[in-house]
Amino acid sequence: MTELNSVGARFAWLVRVARERRSRHELAVAVALAGFVNGRTGTAWPSVRTIAAQCGLDIRHAWHALRRLADAGLLRVVAAGGPARSATYALELGGEQSEATHRGGTHRRTGMRQNTEEPVATRREPECARVCARLRRKLNNPLSETSAMTLDLECELRRRRLANGRYVAPERDPHDKPDHYKPLATELARALAEPPDPDHAAEAARHLIDCYPQCRVGREAYASGLADIISDDGIPPPVVRHVCRRVRAEAKSLPPLAELRERMLAELRARQGLLAGLESFPRKLAEAHKREAAEAERIAAAAARHGATLPPSDIVAAWHGIAYGWLHERVTLAAMRLCEDVCFEDGDCLIAALETGRPPEVFQAAAELVPALAANERARNAALATAPEFGTPEGDAWDCEWPAPEAKFADRIAPLVAAFRQTHKL
Repeated sequence: MTELNSVGARFAWLVRVARERRSRHELAVAVALAGFVNGRTGTAWPSVRTIAAQCGLDIRHAWHALRRLADAGLLRVVAAGGPARSATYALELGGEQSEATHRGGTHRRTGMRQNTEEPVATRREPECARVCARLRRKLNNPLSETSAMTLDLECELRRRRLANGRYVAPERDPHDKPDHYKPLATELARALAEPPDPDHAAEAARHLIDCYPQCRVGREAYASGLADIISDDGIPPPVVRHVCRRVRAEAKSLPPLAELRERMLAELRARQGLLAGLESFPRKLAEAHKREAAEAERIAAAAARHGATLPPSDIVAAWHGIAYGWLHERVTLAAMRLCEDVCFEDGDCLIAALETGRPPEVFQAAAELVPALAANERARNAALATAPEFGTPEGDAWDCEWPAPEAKFADRIAPLVAAFRQTHKL
């Protein structure tokens, strides 16, 4: 694979995506993903939530756009994501493909092709982290002396940070627990609750001035001014450290104190907004579960009117198994007919067939398929908690035993969806 270490190579990849006449969702995701590519490794690792926020899409649409790009050979999943990290992607420019690409399996939930061979840069990351930690201890820099928990917090914040300076709020996931974001919320609240430290701010100002040798600003006056700002506005030390790091990395000259104050207040507001989103996540998740239950009850009642008795819990499990989203966010039949560009999945057709009862043969097939999908989804989720690491022989055996529902039930889903589309002229 050609290394994407230049703007020209990324542009060539975007041209290839455009020439293949991909959907507008896929084009938007491709543009967003190209902006995250690391010039050294040629890979990108933004979360699906970050990509969705950048493109203004629903997280489910962004997820399926990534999957379709991978299925078309335009994108490759180098390393699978997990609860604490995002997946790593590589952009395919075409031409000769690496042998590792063909040896890769598929992601357990997305079905995307993966490369089981870990890149050299990824294998070296732990060693680099240890070297950097030793250097920080040797330098004894007060701006870098942070605890392991703070480093983890800053890493998570970097993953969630958008170009406009805000942070991606937590999205509801079908398999999330109410306390899913509790560790992050606790650590962020602890960091924001730290009392302002004028001495730390003054030392940060002196270190910042040292980075600009041509600056003629009075060292002690600048440090004293920043200390007064921190004390008056109540800015915690983690925000001071973060803004100073970004100034050293981005600014060509020492910013005035007024500008530095505005940047710190903006960062403080952004972190407070993220904390509010994290703390309200359990409430929003409970509300989503209530909406989901009400929607499932309505669909079950509609199916019962057409002669099929289905528990709402089975409808929810079937939907989650075949379409990664929430019932209240699904695409209705009216929306499917509204526009050719609307993104809907097989799960939308399955639920719409239960609601409309048309055509009768598709309704009957959907009613018979729902219990099987529900049972498979529950068993698969229970097994996923103890699944072995991907890429190992045990992991490959697990994938063969528990394939994605789209693959396991393909012979039953495909004719159902085809007949539904043909009847309703979709």
